[in-house]
Amino acid sequence: METLLTIPATITTIKTMSRNQLRLHIDTNENLSVEEMARIMRFYDQFGYLFFQLEKPITPQQVAELIPDLPKVEGKAKPSPSQKLRSILWRYWEYKGITTAFEAWYPTELARIGSAYLLKIN
Repeated sequence: METLLTIPATITTIKTMSRNQLRLHIDTNENLSVEEMARIMRFYDQFGYLFFQLEKPITPQQVAELIPDLPKVEGKAKPSPSQKLRSILWRYWEYKGITTAFEAWYPTELARIGSAYLLKIN
């Protein structure tokens, strides 16, 4: 898998999160081919570094100059149990074609699952 993704894009939403984190929504600026979309999909749920440069693409040489000692990651980090559950719920949400946005549906679904377990101990 190629490890550098360079596509024209716009950061369309920035949301503050806990622990001084941000959630970014990034939209591509052009119609992508099926091959380009498949390549991008391989990056889903992968850890990486985001470089954003205005007006012109970032080259691999520029990345090497920015972070010459970028640590090599041996294999893929194991997802936590909560990350696995989130992935399963994402697949379910996608499979069922639920029209509510995932970020709104997910906490509600977690609460429903939690309530079901609480009923088992009451």
